Amino acid sequence: MSARPILKYQIAPKHLSILLLPVLVLIASEVMLGMFGDHGLSLGTVDLAPEAKLLELAGRYTFLAVAFFFVAAALAVIAVFVIDLVTRQNTASIRYTVLAMLATIAVSLVFSEFEPAWLGSFESHQLVGKDLLLATLGQGEIAACVPGSPFAMRCKAMGSFLAMDVLMDKINILSALSATCVAAGMVLTLSRRCPPDLQDPDARRTEIAALKEAQLHARRYLYLSGVLLSAGMALAFAWMLWPAPMIADTGTRAAYGELVDGIALFRGVSYTVLILSYYMPVSLILMVRVNRCLDASAAAGTSAEQTGITPINTLDALKTILAILSPVIASAVGSFANLSGLG
Repeated sequence: MSARPILKYQIAPKHLSILLLPVLVLIASEVMLGMFGDHGLSLGTVDLAPEAKLLELAGRYTFLAVAFFFVAAALAVIAVFVIDLVTRQNTASIRYTVLAMLATIAVSLVFSEFEPAWLGSFESHQLVGKDLLLATLGQGEIAACVPGSPFAMRCKAMGSFLAMDVLMDKINILSALSATCVAAGMVLTLSRRCPPDLQDPDARRTEIAALKEAQLHARRYLYLSGVLLSAGMALAFAWMLWPAPMIADTGTRAAYGELVDGIALFRGVSYTVLILSYYMPVSLILMVRVNRCLDASAAAGTSAEQTGITPINTLDALKTILAILSPVIASAVGSFANLSGLG
């Protein structure tokens, strides 16, 4: 007799431990950057182009546009996850998932807030030279710096650098939340209505339907991961290349563009590995489940084609994620390199 299925899906708490893997990847990348990167870069006095004021405005509007797009993409990802969580998962599963997400965010925040002094600052603008950003963006005028505004005391000749700093602080929080949501959504594809008895025809049909749905949701969250990575890379290029056109010296401008490309490559690779850290375990677990179900179906005289399940293997899973994510970095580099006049 088959187990009586429950109405909604439930995730096994042990599978939620997969959420710790992206945190470990993030910590490892930050430790590497902290140990071997330069967090105190200073370019000294940089001559600005005569049209620097107009160029600053052009860069500012580009940054605001890309920031707006990133916020919209992140909110869309969060909305998709929340809808999936509420409509597909039972109360226990929702509780376990929320607790796991809070623990994941807490671990990453504790590390970022209490990092050793020798790791340097985790502020990204330190990597491209804060003095250059203040020299180029500081000449911009923003309404938030008028006397009496909430940011008036913080301005102190920071100009549009303040806008970038304030917005990026908020966007980083949203980015952490959306990235946690997409990782949790991927893990929730492992949830089940009940443990299957593959010898029972009804339970086997239920498991086949669940596996088809799991494959569909896993691919959806992989694409959402690619969207977040693409939008994040675009945002990184938008703010890092903001000062580039204002640099008068051609050699310095070209060298700065190379620096931006190097930082972007490191970030792109680290975030791609981060996505792999939660996609590959989920894909492998689904692969085992699919193979077991196909074996049981074959023993009962049902071919793989008749079940309608797409067999998974490790190479196919790796090719899928590389096919989706590889163009992301390449397209972002190609599209935004021209913002500094280097393309």
